[in-house]
Amino acid sequence: MCKHLTHEFIEGRRLHLVNRRKVTIDRSTVESSMPEAHRQYKLFTVLPAIDAALQRIEAGDYGYCHDCGEGIPQKRLELRPEACRCVSCQEAFEKVNSPQEVVREHPLFARA
Repeated sequence: MCKHLTHEFIEGRRLHLVNRRKVTIDRSTVESSMPEAHRQYKLFTVLPAIDAALQRIEAGDYGYCHDCGEGIPQKRLELRPEACRCVSCQEAFEKVNSPQEVVREHPLFARA
């Protein structure tokens, strides 16, 4: 069990994740007004992150950074209950895994 988070906090996050999972599935599979790209993002990105967080809760690993092993601050988990990295490790992960900036060679984008 995560030593820096209370059992009540973790249980609250678990219930939040379970509800968010249900809402995500319901909206992604039922709402025809949702753009297909958004539906795909929800089903293939958001749902797996929620499921992984629920698995970490069951395993007793919830609240610890996947990369450095340090505790993830409670405030971060309140905002992003599916977070698997602390802020600094998430920033490093995004820096390494973000798409390269596109070089614009079109005359409209040329610097004067």
